[in-house]
Amino acid sequence: MLLTAPNGEPFYPLDYYTDQSPEFRISEVVREKAINLTRQEIPHQLYVEVADMEMHSQGTQLWARIFICVERDSQKGIVVGKKGELIRDIGKQATEELNGLFPYQVKLDIRVKVRPKWRKNEQLLKKLIS
Repeated sequence: MLLTAPNGEPFYPLDYYTDQSPEFRISEVVREKAINLTRQEIPHQLYVEVADMEMHSQGTQLWARIFICVERDSQKGIVVGKKGELIRDIGKQATEELNGLFPYQVKLDIRVKVRPKWRKNEQLLKKLIS
């Protein structure tokens, strides 16, 4: 198939190795860590929102503010964990993986936010799946 396909213009810059944005990749890695570390307690009742991203140090460091959003206050406590241990573990594991994915250092500021009934918000759901 490769031999018979016509040559054409690239659809994205040659130095890109994926069509996924850094924002999407960061949110998915944080989401994965949050789901894995909370086990069966709340995985389907959380989503991750990248609120802010800034490149620093002449492109060698990316800072991102992340919100792990849950539906209830009790879930917030679960995600934060005793003395903040779980949220620290989520951040540590996500940072380690992201530093391996990107050609720059990633720093995460992860917070937990309660968004009541977010799973019934049509606009938000459309945004999350697009």
